[in-house]
Amino acid sequence: MAWRFYKYCLEKRPLLTKACTSCFMMTSSDAMVQQYEIYKKKEIMNEYEEKAGPDAPPVNFQSGCPVNVNSPPSTEQDNEKMLHHDFARSAQIGTIGFLYSAPLSHFWYQIMERTVTTRVTTLALASKIAMDAVLFTPIAIGGYFVFRTFLEGKGLSGVQWKLENKWASAVQASWYFWPACNVINFSLIPTPYRVLYNNVFSLGWN
Repeated sequence: MAWRFYKYCLEKRPLLTKACTSCFMMTSSDAMVQQYEIYKKKEIMNEYEEKAGPDAPPVNFQSGCPVNVNSPPSTEQDNEKMLHHDFARSAQIGTIGFLYSAPLSHFWYQIMERTVTTRVTTLALASKIAMDAVLFTPIAIGGYFVFRTFLEGKGLSGVQWKLENKWASAVQASWYFWPACNVINFSLIPTPYRVLYNNVFSLGWN
């Protein structure tokens, strides 16, 4: 029933349906990531308190972090805040899914199908995987960093820092993950459902 409704929405409003799906899936993915982060921070704090004793200063989560190396040490209030779900962050991720990731992927898959016209199956698949890795991925990840940094209120300096320090490693990491996923996406999944397929695997990617 739900699948039939999704197919109906996809036929009537393809871009809006993909945007809503991406919003939901990316928000859900961030929620899972945050719960994992909270779990690990609690684990670190418990181990620290056992070793350092009750009178020790709060564990400093900034220590060793290149982003915050010049920031003051974490306070007890800072650490307490880190143990709660950041709904603003989840809203930012969902907004990116709705306004950026879904539309970009929607139009990219259409462009790819119009560009790769060979009827040789293996050549078509290899061409699509190569195009996605070399052309789409660097642009998509760069745009994601730009969009998210502005939503976080960090401005151009924050964008510059992320592009200089995170963009290249994120692109390289994506090359280990997405080409294998795209073997199925570009060979077996019909074009209208590729954004949904992408959303599902994004849960693991994130």
